[in-house]
Amino acid sequence: MIGILIQLLVVLLVLCVVFYIVRLAAGQFGIPDIFITIVGLILGLIFILYVVNAFGLMGPSWRIH
Repeated sequence: MIGILIQLLVVLLVLCVVFYIVRLAAGQFGIPDIFITIVGLILGLIFILYVVNAFGLMGPSWRIH
């Protein structure tokens, strides 16, 4: 359990760094604020899906063996 939480913390840290870099680059190149908002929402969705998958709440796996 503690391993999962540490892994989630690392993933959250990496996603925050990615968002910070995108925000800096968008400010540097004059990209509109809506782009930053969309990127933030996508990164948030990625983190939520990662959390749900880490705790096994995604449901059954439909892989063909």
